[in-house]
Amino acid sequence: MREVVACVWPTQCVGCGSWDVVLCADCEQQFTCGTREWSALSVSLGGEAVPFIALGEYEGVRRRVMLSAKHHRFVDFSQLLQRAGESIAESLICVGMMLFLAEPSIRELWVVPAPASWTRRLWGRSVTIPVACGLARVCASHMSVPVRVVEAVSLRVGTFSQAGRSSQRRRQGRRGVMRLRFPVPQGVKVIVVDDVVASGATVEELLRCLGKVVSMVACVAWSTGKVSR
Repeated sequence: MREVVACVWPTQCVGCGSWDVVLCADCEQQFTCGTREWSALSVSLGGEAVPFIALGEYEGVRRRVMLSAKHHRFVDFSQLLQRAGESIAESLICVGMMLFLAEPSIRELWVVPAPASWTRRLWGRSVTIPVACGLARVCASHMSVPVRVVEAVSLRVGTFSQAGRSSQRRRQGRRGVMRLRFPVPQGVKVIVVDDVVASGATVEELLRCLGKVVSMVACVAWSTGKVSR
């Protein structure tokens, strides 16, 4: 029966188009290795640039797979996204960016995923939560304080997706649309997780809500020109 279905509805890799596989090994490696550190976002927090790390640029295979993870109705990419989060955390450890999270004053680390739109929540297609879970799992194994994934920020009712919007409209569409569900306790530091940093509008709004407790931003991919090295 599977052979018959494959003949009627042939499967292609969402990354490169290879036949008979949803995601080939070569495309999967784009999310599990080759992580590089980038110095700062194009937004600031209290006049200081916020360091961040990403798996790579938002183009080619990585872009096609991320779009499929968001919009493909019949394939669950959550395991791949969790492995991407683990790769980001492993890179944080390799480049020494975990050191400043080991301050004596830190009592707990929160990994806060960017909130999903109501439509994505309705269909159960959140992409930031699996990434946050993978990142938190690895961080917890290397830190002496508790590490938790906390959905501390939510979108206000009536907020729509940013898909298909220009950079300027993305910034306008994300201004003031998030709210803090509960305050971050004293002694808690935050790593913000997003799937793609394109215009920087989502991260900018997250920083506005969370404030100076944010120590780092992590994302799967970034758009050229929006982030300085």
